Amino acid sequence: MNSKKSNLYILILILLSVLSFSLLSAAEQPLDIKEFVHQIYNKYMDNDFQAVYEVIHPQIKEVLDKKEYIDFQKKNTEKYSIEISEVEVEKVVTLENLPEGFKEIFKDYNFEHIYEVTIEYKSSYIVAKNKQEKFIEKKTYVVTDKNKDYLLWDPGIIKKEG
Repeated sequence: MNSKKSNLYILILILLSVLSFSLLSAAEQPLDIKEFVHQIYNKYMDNDFQAVYEVIHPQIKEVLDKKEYIDFQKKNTEKYSIEISEVEVEKVVTLENLPEGFKEIFKDYNFEHIYEVTIEYKSSYIVAKNKQEKFIEKKTYVVTDKNKDYLLWDPGIIKKEG
């Protein structure tokens, strides 16, 4: 009888260990994505737009010139004296499909993962010589393609501003 109870306890411990390991593995990817996005926004905070451009998906870079992107970011940052701080990655959600805005660029895609990442940050800027501050919540998108994470940045933003 003791032997059966011992075997049952061992089996339960093994099952709990496997279940715990599975849950831990499932949680790892979003934590990595959270860190990836946080690093991107740290680069934004440092106005290191070249470093941000480097993590944009290569297919977007085909339609988004590096100089055009960096000039666009610098122009807006300088024009409004924009500063961001207190960046928090709020939530990571795995999506089945690409957001509509990117389907034109990625007509045929087979990403390992597509993430919608909700972030919040404090934005300080100057409008009509008055300093304004507000917290902004926005969604950003990340894909894992060939085991590498990339930022999806909509190049249409430049055309809208231009």
